[in-house]
Amino acid sequence: MTRPDRASRCNASLNGALDTPNCWAAAVADYLLRAKDHSHLPYDPVARFHLGNGAVVHAAHANAEVSDKGKAQSGGTMVNYHYDLGKIAQNHEKLATTKEVAATAEVKALAASSPLPLL
Repeated sequence: MTRPDRASRCNASLNGALDTPNCWAAAVADYLLRAKDHSHLPYDPVARFHLGNGAVVHAAHANAEVSDKGKAQSGGTMVNYHYDLGKIAQNHEKLATTKEVAATAEVKALAASSPLPLL
């Protein structure tokens, strides 16, 4: 699925799409919500762990981990997962049955602004 207006909404072109922190965070949010493994679960192992335990993708922050290790492992991005005790079972079941990733409205909007089509 590609959206021709994605790059313009993020104020970037594909050649420089990840040049700004907001665009990088948007691409990460999009990846977390849509990249799936062969079982149709989140491709990222950390996301799969937290989401499988009932968490919600709460936020994605660019330039949050600026150490050499952080840049190498995640491009400097940090993701917050939130565990709402009243919704853990519901979120877990939703992922297990529909493979839908639970995320805040803010993360969903951020993902929708991603400049890159998910390959």
